[in-house]
Amino acid sequence: MNSSSQETSNADSPASSLPVETQPFGRAVVWFCAIAIFIALMTLLGWVLGVRFLTAIRDNYFPMPPSTAVLVLLTCIASLSFVSRRQDYLSRYVTPAINLLLVGFTAVILYEYFASIDPGIEERLFGIGDSLNGISLGRMSPMAAVLFFTANVALLLLHPVFSRPTINKSLAALLGTIVVLVGSITMLGYLYGTPLLYGGTTRPIATYAALSFIFLGSAVVLLAGPAARPLKYFVGSRVQPRMLRTFLPITAGIILIDGLLNIDIADQYDVNHVYLSAILAIVLLLPTTVLISRSARKVGGEIDQANARRAAAEDVLRHTVAELERSNAELEQFAYVASHDLQEPLRMISSYVQLIGKRYGDQFDEDAQDFIGFAVDGATRMQDLINDLLTLSRVATQGQPFALVPMEGVLEAALANLELKIEESGAHISHDQLPVLEADAAQLAQLFQNLLENAIKFRGPEPPQIHISVERKDRIWEFCVSDNGIGFEEKFADRIFMVFQRLHARESYPGTGIGLAICKKIVERHHGRIWATSQPREGSTFCFELPEKQRL
Repeated sequence: MNSSSQETSNADSPASSLPVETQPFGRAVVWFCAIAIFIALMTLLGWVLGVRFLTAIRDNYFPMPPSTAVLVLLTCIASLSFVSRRQDYLSRYVTPAINLLLVGFTAVILYEYFASIDPGIEERLFGIGDSLNGISLGRMSPMAAVLFFTANVALLLLHPVFSRPTINKSLAALLGTIVVLVGSITMLGYLYGTPLLYGGTTRPIATYAALSFIFLGSAVVLLAGPAARPLKYFVGSRVQPRMLRTFLPITAGIILIDGLLNIDIADQYDVNHVYLSAILAIVLLLPTTVLISRSARKVGGEIDQANARRAAAEDVLRHTVAELERSNAELEQFAYVASHDLQEPLRMISSYVQLIGKRYGDQFDEDAQDFIGFAVDGATRMQDLINDLLTLSRVATQGQPFALVPMEGVLEAALANLELKIEESGAHISHDQLPVLEADAAQLAQLFQNLLENAIKFRGPEPPQIHISVERKDRIWEFCVSDNGIGFEEKFADRIFMVFQRLHARESYPGTGIGLAICKKIVERHHGRIWATSQPREGSTFCFELPEKQRL
């Protein structure tokens, strides 16, 4: 196997897609998982030691069950395997197995809730009763089971065994965002004393579990990458992500502080929660305004600096464009003058040499007659070369404005110019029904004329059979000029569109070697592309694409 195939196989292997440590999000995933693992281990330690504070933030809050803590640990282990640089058995097989196990486990828990089965799988697996070391023990919340199910399905979608990575990453990011939102809403319910937000009449999600879900969901979103929402809105140097990165943490911090103060004050004093929330909002308004003002001033200053740099760049660009236009005008004028001044002495040389041949031809020997013929031919070829170079230089500057053009009429104009060559060669030219395009009629006539002239010139022993096919692809029209000529090797397909690049001797096939370069420049002016396919002695096909309507 060669090196390129090895690289391809490595890139497609399951383990090679897992590491994201090289991305700036890999370290954040590690931190989020580490925090969730700390919460889970702290909770398990609280159950072992009988310290209720380690299982719930407050005495009147529902403690985090040991089964929930174990599932947090396993989900974090599965998440961290995506960040590992190692391409091992764990990354390939154990990680998806853990995710599948947790998906199945949480599905069973949800089934038991709906079927009113008690005791459930948790009690049978962990072998614990109604309490553990003096702490009342309850089942996992059904909403927590839903969130574990969602998070592990998202991790399964991120595994590279799936064939649609882009779609799967977007779906995984959406599921991770749902986990974060539900965990955040649960914490808000605890902070503001709203039971409906953290469970209502059903078994609620524990506070530590809600915190763990916030970090787990965030890790899933980061693993999905910056191309998937919502992370794409926070990444980059544009104004929108920078504003979100600035104001979202401030807003979250204010909500957290307000909720914590709300709880502490409400526990110590008999105060209406609505009034208390309003007072705290007013108290926090001043520091919030200061923080937002400073952040806005910083971001606004950078925006002003960016606008100033853009304005300066636009001035430089305008100056450069003006200089370029002036330079192009001077070059065009120079080309015209040079071609005119060069052609005049060439015509004089050719005329006088021909005059010498006519007047004194009978006095010259055969070699002298050949020399005169060579001189006339050289002057004529020089004139043709100058004319073709002038035509090439004027494609972009001397073209007519684009207008709706019937291609039938364009082709008829090209055929009229080639009428004599068509008759001499016995060529048969056919074509499909041609469309109406927005283009420069004169230049497209030149394009068809050059391609048809080449098809006639480079013919084989049989009379030329030329067909112009047309195919519409969305808003693009593809034209192909096919012939039965001598053809050429495919490796020269790009070279033939370069100036002076000839594949045949001038003595065999006359010409300047600029015709196809003119074709390429005409097509590019019309925002299209041109290419050729051929095989020796099997004919050639020259294709070009033109848009139906030209962009401004």
